[in-house]
Amino acid sequence: MAYTKGAKKSRTAPEYLTKVTAVERFNESVEKPGLLRQLPTAHVLSIGNQWFVIHQNAIAGREGSISGPFGFWKSIGRYVKKDEEGMFVLTPIPFEVERKDQFGNVMRDANGKVIMDTRVSFKLKPTRYDLSQTDGPDVEFPEVPFDLGALLCTLEIELVPFTMDDNACGGYCYGTDDGDFLAINPLYPDPLGVLFHECAHIVLGHTQESRNVWVSDEDRTPRDLRELGAEGTNLILQSTLGNTEAEAYSRGYIQNWNQVGKYTEMPERLAEDVFAAGNIIYRAGLGLLKDTDRIRLRKPKKAE
Repeated sequence: MAYTKGAKKSRTAPEYLTKVTAVERFNESVEKPGLLRQLPTAHVLSIGNQWFVIHQNAIAGREGSISGPFGFWKSIGRYVKKDEEGMFVLTPIPFEVERKDQFGNVMRDANGKVIMDTRVSFKLKPTRYDLSQTDGPDVEFPEVPFDLGALLCTLEIELVPFTMDDNACGGYCYGTDDGDFLAINPLYPDPLGVLFHECAHIVLGHTQESRNVWVSDEDRTPRDLRELGAEGTNLILQSTLGNTEAEAYSRGYIQNWNQVGKYTEMPERLAEDVFAAGNIIYRAGLGLLKDTDRIRLRKPKKAE
């Protein structure tokens, strides 16, 4: 028997989803090898939502497979089984706000109409169903390839030759008025990890900080937090893509920087940025980056 959408009462997200912090999600990913993995999906999930889906599948006793919204399953002739409950994922909720100038005055166009800007908030909603929660004809789902060329092109990062006389250095990145640039040591054993790490520096705004003279050394993100953020993003990506060997190296690097009393603990804001940056790079590599993906990342500091 098919389940008719809207027939069930509204549900609230369980506490283990609403109360979990980004730091707790990140630390769990660091401590448990293979926690994240790329799940086949009808509509590609953000990395943060993959974490939510994996946990909800595990609690429900499902191994986890392809997942999609109610409407997707209906569109391909499958239906959600009776009494199956949707999994909660963070869903973008667009809304409009009045645009204001630097003095707080509402801005209007030439006709006197108030100019509105679109913003997005995110709410946990039970909109996702695993394949095992549906019934109907078998369907083949094509894989969405992860393309490094698409990643660099989408993020507007130029790959340049490695010029440092230091084989211990895996790579580096920098920004100029002409854009952001990234170099990888061709002799380094983990070029993909270097690419992700340096891309994370760029996406997290570290190259923008370094090229703007109005950002003082005191205002710039400290090196330990820069490295923790960049390598944290690399770990999330390696884990999501299932690169277990690279994931292990990355985990060791992070544990070295993230030791209580020795270096720096992961701040909540940075953990949120790590998941946001990982999602931006992940979706860019899939050719599916959206404006709403960028909104969740903290913007670099600006001049007063």
